[in-house]
Amino acid sequence: MQNNVFELTDTEVKKLLRTLDGHPGEFTRETYIKLLDAVEESTNDVRDCELVYEKCIEVFQKCMNSTVLPRLLEKHGEWLLRELVHRWDNHKVMVRWMSATFYWLTEFYIKRIEFMDTLEEVGLECFREMAFRKIQANVTSIVLRLIGEELEGELIDSSLLKQVISIYGTIGIGFRDRLESDIIEHTRAFYASKASKLIFESSYSDYMVKAKECLRRRDTVTQYLRSTNKQCVVQMHQHELSQLLQNEHFGFTALLRDGKVEDLSRIFRLFLEIPLGRASFAVAFRQHVTAEGEALVQEVAQGTGSFQHADDTAKKQVLARNLIKLHDKYNSLMIDNFHDRDNYQALQEAFMEICSVNVPGMSIELAIFWDNILKKGVLDGVNKMLTDEEREVTIDKVVQLICCINDIDRFAEVYCCRLANRVLFYQSASWDCEVHSISKMKQALGGSMFTKKMEIMHNDVKASEEEFTCFRECCATNPNVHLETSFSVKVLPQSQWPTYEAVDIKLPKDMMKWMECFAKFYKRKWKHRKLEWFPSMGSCIIEVDLTRKKYNLHISTFQAALLLLFNDADRLRLSEIKNQLGLSDDMLGILVRSLTCGEYKILEKWPNTSTMEPNDEIVFNSNFVAEGKELKFPPHKLVDEKEVLEKEKNVLEKVDTFRSEVIRAALIRIAKSRKFVHHSDIIRECIKQVKGLKPSIKEMK
Repeated sequence: MQNNVFELTDTEVKKLLRTLDGHPGEFTRETYIKLLDAVEESTNDVRDCELVYEKCIEVFQKCMNSTVLPRLLEKHGEWLLRELVHRWDNHKVMVRWMSATFYWLTEFYIKRIEFMDTLEEVGLECFREMAFRKIQANVTSIVLRLIGEELEGELIDSSLLKQVISIYGTIGIGFRDRLESDIIEHTRAFYASKASKLIFESSYSDYMVKAKECLRRRDTVTQYLRSTNKQCVVQMHQHELSQLLQNEHFGFTALLRDGKVEDLSRIFRLFLEIPLGRASFAVAFRQHVTAEGEALVQEVAQGTGSFQHADDTAKKQVLARNLIKLHDKYNSLMIDNFHDRDNYQALQEAFMEICSVNVPGMSIELAIFWDNILKKGVLDGVNKMLTDEEREVTIDKVVQLICCINDIDRFAEVYCCRLANRVLFYQSASWDCEVHSISKMKQALGGSMFTKKMEIMHNDVKASEEEFTCFRECCATNPNVHLETSFSVKVLPQSQWPTYEAVDIKLPKDMMKWMECFAKFYKRKWKHRKLEWFPSMGSCIIEVDLTRKKYNLHISTFQAALLLLFNDADRLRLSEIKNQLGLSDDMLGILVRSLTCGEYKILEKWPNTSTMEPNDEIVFNSNFVAEGKELKFPPHKLVDEKEVLEKEKNVLEKVDTFRSEVIRAALIRIAKSRKFVHHSDIIRECIKQVKGLKPSIKEMK
């Protein structure tokens, strides 16, 4: 009976293989049924089952040695892959047929013996060990060669490659892992060689075109890989493009240096083709901007370049101007060529690092720079007077940089102090520019948290103008008021405005009449308010009629009081001037020097010495000559600059104290709301709660 089974099995297997090879009609239903009956009878005895199992293994081995392996060894190239797929498909059919035919063998023998391989496992092992391993290296090299040809743009049979690669995944553990590892390494070497060749042989534009074509063909490789390895190809593309940004001749810095903005824009569009391209481009952008900003800071520290002959104050202002120009340069470049949220964030982080880490106190320097822009007669650093349009453009640039600093609260307080000085000392170039500054700042900082005080000061000035308009209308309708000189008043509350020590002086009668008239008007309207005068902060325009020419002198109220004394006398002693004005010796000396020692010497001192003696005489210069009609005299410094700076220093100390209290309160709220919190979480939550202040880690610790 056993011999009958063996003979039938050999015969039917040969017929089956010949039928699969394209010879139909040899494998019949009758012989197959006869074989099934013989197998069923042979499984009644364990010894018979063992012999039948060994015969099945022998059938597999004989099939490999006589048919499969010889056919595979005689093929080469793509034909080998086709033959492998064909033989593998036939082998799977034969294994399934053997398993179905010897079903009773499996049920009554194989399953009852522990650790015995099934016929499927035996058939797979025979194909792997006796056929596949002997051609594996050759098949792998053919697969890699075909993938390389497809990467070059040639047409290949991709379905055949997928079938071959699926065999690697089915044939045994680790085969496909090794194949995919070889594919990834081969692809990496291909792209590295391709990139280096293109850089030296092609123009930059051609390189971009060909690189984009390579990126669009990235599915050429990923279609043969499992999802776990597809990310390796993406990282490979990202690495090659990142190397391109850092290239000495074609990198980010080189393109900007050579003015190749269009090529830089092409790189950005190229980076958009890969998932992590935006982030990689943003990192390169941030590193370049940070390096250039740090180079400017080093120039300040070493005193080189444009900082070689500047003092410390001038160095900081030049640095602020250069940082504003740098930010505007890269902000415009980003908007025009590679506008993206990641790039915008990278630009903000770069300047935040430059301004907050490398240049402590930059917020104060920006406030001073802003103050200089809004002052009358201030140059823009190129010996050119600024127009209102140029001021507004410069303000827009400064606002963009302010968003990058951490201590905005310090900037806002210094700005308010400088705004007050510009208004009180009549130094503001244009009130429209002042309003534009506040609105732009409010828009950029996202609300009125830091601009609230500025808006209140703006409203105070506006209310003061309306108040004085009502006063003039009242005077126009009052027939008892006949005043020859023009007059204006700013009424500002002390709550938001800095106060200075009032300097008493005996003003001319016309001025006193206006002041008394306005005081009566104001007292009738606001009975419970106290009006305090600060004439030392006022200004005047006096018309001087000389024999040769008429001049309009732009001077302070105190200077006007001194000049008006010479309407009645051409020569006065210092003691007489002191008695008539009621000033101290120091104040009088400051006032006299401002009119006798400046650019315009409308008064002369006899004797011409640096000391001020009571008997020294002050003479009106009747031979005074100057170019132009409108003459602006330098203001006398009755309010010491040290006093102004001291007030700013006190304000900053209050800001720092308030800042610490806000941070401490936020930390206490977080600690009370949670029983347990990690250090990193409490830092993150604190930054979120005090949003706008942007506290540093050191401040929170």
